[in-house]
Amino acid sequence: MRWPLAFLLSLAQLSAAELTTMRGSTLEVMADLTGWSQAQGAAVLRGNYERLGLFSASGGRALSLQVDDLPPNTSDLNSLCSGAVKSYSSKAPVKMLVREQFAGKPACLFTLPGEMGRRDYYVEMLFEGRWIELHYSAPDNSGAGATAAESLTSIVGSLTAKPLAQTSALPVADITEDEIGMAEKRQNCGPKSKDFVCRALTAFRTGVRPSGRPRPVGVAGAGMVIIFGMDIGTLEPVATYMVISDSAVELGGFETRKGDDEKATRQIIRDVKSGKHPDDNNVFVKSARTLTETTPAGLAEKSLVTTTRGYVRETSMGLVFLSFTPGATGILLGVYPTP
Repeated sequence: MRWPLAFLLSLAQLSAAELTTMRGSTLEVMADLTGWSQAQGAAVLRGNYERLGLFSASGGRALSLQVDDLPPNTSDLNSLCSGAVKSYSSKAPVKMLVREQFAGKPACLFTLPGEMGRRDYYVEMLFEGRWIELHYSAPDNSGAGATAAESLTSIVGSLTAKPLAQTSALPVADITEDEIGMAEKRQNCGPKSKDFVCRALTAFRTGVRPSGRPRPVGVAGAGMVIIFGMDIGTLEPVATYMVISDSAVELGGFETRKGDDEKATRQIIRDVKSGKHPDDNNVFVKSARTLTETTPAGLAEKSLVTTTRGYVRETSMGLVFLSFTPGATGILLGVYPTP
């Protein structure tokens, strides 16, 4: 039977449309991501470690695809998978599901408990001396395993990769919506929450990358460490400063003495928490304006990213800094009202 040319062309177009193309600095990867929506594009996580895409799907599922150089002393799939399992075992018990071949491709697949009642699945692959990793995450319910197997089989089975002839620069990876959501959930923030922390997290979510400061500008504000599960009333903010330009950030604290310094600190914290700009005559506001030293920051889609993986956004409350503590047991939060 001879098929009409128009039919063959439409079939080819349909097949091409089913594949999503993800380009990093040196590698292009294509896969069938039908049913998935892209949340973030390609970005640098650190060094040559890149995330080619971040995606979400129904049922609270999340998917990311990473590319990196091979770890030291890694020459084949077996050593790559063994090293990955060893690394993730430090977080939680790992269960190996597939060791050598998955969805018709040389790959291993393993799983471990994730955070906030989720289940993580990792697929490890090799391509021309590069390490490709797929991270799939979903709520850990009775059907999680079957859904993960079906989703990953389709994605990995369709996956192809090729090196790029020319390298290209990528932006720095931004904090994800899920990470912001986790902080809000751990703080019991809701649509009607009015406390300082929840208001700052809401403002940060809708914020944008700071701009319009070609030269460093110093701003006084309030910063605090929030440990998840601890009564917010027991955690006192402190007066801190941020020095910021379009491509650099520096944060620090003020040296305070008893008396007037304590009064100035309380005034800043009170004004920031009530949504006001601190008094221009405040000694620490004046001090912050004299500061110019900064550290280069990464440029992400919506944030400036510090060298310690902190994120700064311009918001309705001013400049807001957000970072997670080690082990994601809490957050570091800073709010710096701007004129």
